[in-house]
Amino acid sequence: MIKEQDKTHWPRMMYNMMYRLGTAPWDSGRTPPEVVALIEGEHALTVGRALDLGCGTGTNAIFLAQHGWNVVGVDFSSVAIQQAHKRAETIPLVTFVEGDVTELPHLGIHGPFDLVLDLGCYHSLPAARRPAYAQEVARVMRSGATFLIWTLAGTHRSFLPGTPMMQGREIAEHFARHFRLEEDPQENDGRRMPNWQTLYRW
Repeated sequence: MIKEQDKTHWPRMMYNMMYRLGTAPWDSGRTPPEVVALIEGEHALTVGRALDLGCGTGTNAIFLAQHGWNVVGVDFSSVAIQQAHKRAETIPLVTFVEGDVTELPHLGIHGPFDLVLDLGCYHSLPAARRPAYAQEVARVMRSGATFLIWTLAGTHRSFLPGTPMMQGREIAEHFARHFRLEEDPQENDGRRMPNWQTLYRW
């Protein structure tokens, strides 16, 4: 059985080790086309404040800042945040904070934000922390703001302790109170879930 304190201690150690060794498979250094489309596409969002949850080494936060967004990136990996700071030394408008994404007020992070990104953070949280995460995201977002989230599909299980397989309707259940969910029509059978989902704050 995994002790409660180990649910964050061991994942943090693993993440720090992977970032230190440069072996984190998600840390490609490239901003996904889905994010690029939000910022540069035909229906690009108006520049404002953005929050990048689970920002890693800062790739997407830096991309947003380079397009005029005022960005805060948060990650619980001290190594990732150190690397993000180094990458952004000459880039204005971006701030990186080490800490727990479910406790943003304790990190001095307050809204409102116009855009929130989560590219793999939510599904790495222990199941018991996910509702609190959803509440925090809703709390710091401006009405009408956009939340873009990428999660592992429901057939995958996280390799980290304390992070069970995602369930098909989990995103909708945790976020429905505060968000309108734009679902992928090819993945709406209630059992599977799309990797990318866009939510809009009521």
